[in-house]
Amino acid sequence: MKRITKKVVSLFAAAATFGSAFLSTGALGTQKQINAAAGTSYTASKQYYFNEVNCGYYTEPTASGTYQTAIIIHGSGSDCSSWMAQQMPVAMEYWTKQGYLQPMNIFMPWIAHQAKNDDWGVLAHRDFAMNYADDLALSIETITDKADTKKYKTAIAGYSMGGCDALTAAALNPDLFTEVGSLSSSYTFYKYDDPNNAWSNFHNTSDMNFAKDLRCYITYGAVEAQKDTENIFEPSANCYYKILTQTKGLKNIVGPYKCQDTSWGKHGNRLFFREIFMYLYFLQNGKAPSEALTEEACKSVYKDYGTWSTLKKPTKQNNPLTVSAAKSDKTNVVFGESYTVSVQAQGGDGNYKYDWQFSLQKNGTYTSTSRTDKNGKSLNGKSSLLIADATRDIYYRCVVKDGKGAVVKSEPVRINVAPKINSISSTGYGVKLKPNATYTITVDASGQELTYMWEYSVNNKDWVKSTNKGYNTKTATYINREENHLQAIYYRCTVTNANGTSTQVKIKLGK
Repeated sequence: MKRITKKVVSLFAAAATFGSAFLSTGALGTQKQINAAAGTSYTASKQYYFNEVNCGYYTEPTASGTYQTAIIIHGSGSDCSSWMAQQMPVAMEYWTKQGYLQPMNIFMPWIAHQAKNDDWGVLAHRDFAMNYADDLALSIETITDKADTKKYKTAIAGYSMGGCDALTAAALNPDLFTEVGSLSSSYTFYKYDDPNNAWSNFHNTSDMNFAKDLRCYITYGAVEAQKDTENIFEPSANCYYKILTQTKGLKNIVGPYKCQDTSWGKHGNRLFFREIFMYLYFLQNGKAPSEALTEEACKSVYKDYGTWSTLKKPTKQNNPLTVSAAKSDKTNVVFGESYTVSVQAQGGDGNYKYDWQFSLQKNGTYTSTSRTDKNGKSLNGKSSLLIADATRDIYYRCVVKDGKGAVVKSEPVRINVAPKINSISSTGYGVKLKPNATYTITVDASGQELTYMWEYSVNNKDWVKSTNKGYNTKTATYINREENHLQAIYYRCTVTNANGTSTQVKIKLGK
C-alpha cells in the first residue's frame, strides 16, 4: 500500500450511489466514430483477487495481444452493481467493434461496506482509495497477461463516490496516476463547505500532491444541477475544478462539462453508462465525444437492469499448484564439493510432497534420488536437496504433489561439476633449467572420464598446444633444448570431463 511507482496501468474508478433513472450528455463536439477494431470480442466477466481481501471482476479482449487497462470501480449504492459485470463485456465489445473505442481490459473491483454504521460505504471507499488503489494498479499484470503497463499513461476516473476515489488516489500517488476523471463525483473527496467534516477524505488542500502533468476531466449531469439528491454534484464538480486549477503547475484541467440532455435521467445507471463512454473516448482521443455520438454509441447497446442490485462477492479460489524452476545455491561446483538444489511450491492446498529426481540429460529419463544422510535417513521429500559429494554433470528436477492430488514438475537445473585439481608438480619447478634436460609435469585431478590438454608459453600470454610426449595425458614432458636454453617456461593443463566441463591449472618451470 502507498507504494509510489512509475509503473503505468490505466485505471478508471466509477461509482454510483442512488437509484436508477435517466440522464444524457451535453453537446461537446461533432466528432465522428473512429478507431475501427472490427472483430474484437470480449470474455464474460471473470473473478479475481489481488490480495487476501480485495477482489472483483474483469473482462478482456479474447484476441491475443496486450491492451490498455481500465478499472471501473462501483459506487456506494451497492457492494457491486450486477449491471457492471453484466453490461461492461457487452458494451466494450460493441464499442470496439463499431470503432468508437480501441480495445482495452476492464477491471471492476468489489468494495463492501465495512460496518453497519458505514453510511453509503464512505469508510470502505476511503480505505480503498487511500490504501489499495495503487496495489490494484500494480497487480494487473499478475491477473492478466493482456495488460500493457508501459505504453499507456496511468488513468484513474470515477463516477459519484468513485470520482472521489479517483481524485484521492491521484492526490496520494502522483507518480502513479497522471490521468484522472471526476464523473458526477460526490463531495467526500473534499467537502467544499466544511473541509473538516468526518466524511471528507482531505481536510486541507495542502495535503493533496497531484502530478505536475496531471490531466483531469470533470463532468456532471444536467438533472444533477437541479434539485436532485441534495444537489451535491454540480457544486462538487465546480469545487474540484477550482482546487485543481488553483494548484500550482497544473494546466490540463478539462471541464466541468454539464451533460445537457436529460432524456437519460438523473444520477444512476444510465448517466453512469454514458459518462464512462465519454471518459474512455476522451482518454483515447483527447477530446470529448459529441452528444449525438454518445447517444448513438450508448442507446444502441444499453440494457436497463433496473434498480441497483448487489453482485455476489467473488469466491476466493485456491491458486493452482505451481512450482518454480529448480535452482542451485552455487553456479558451478567442483568434483566432491557439496551443493543444494531447491524449488518453491505455491498454490494448491498447501500440503506439498516433494520428490527429487535426476537425469544425465535434460530431456532424458529421470529417476528418484535415493540419497541419505550420514544416519541413513532419506534426504528426499523436502523442498531442498543436499548433494554432499558432486561427482558429474547432472540434471535435477522436483515433482511436487499437493494433498488433493495435483502434480507439477519443476524445470530442471543443470549442475556443472568441474574436475577438481588436487595438485600440479614438475621436476623443473623452482630450479635452474639445464640445457637438453627433460622435465615432467604432472597434474593430479579428480573426476569422471577426464581428458587432458597441455599448452606452453614463454611469456605467460601467448599459448601453444604442446606436441611433446604426454600432451594428452596427466603427465607431459618438456625438453629444454640447448638451442633454446630457456631460463623459464610456463605450462598449463586443461582438464575436461565427459560433459565438457573444464578446470585449468598453470605452473612455471625454471626461475
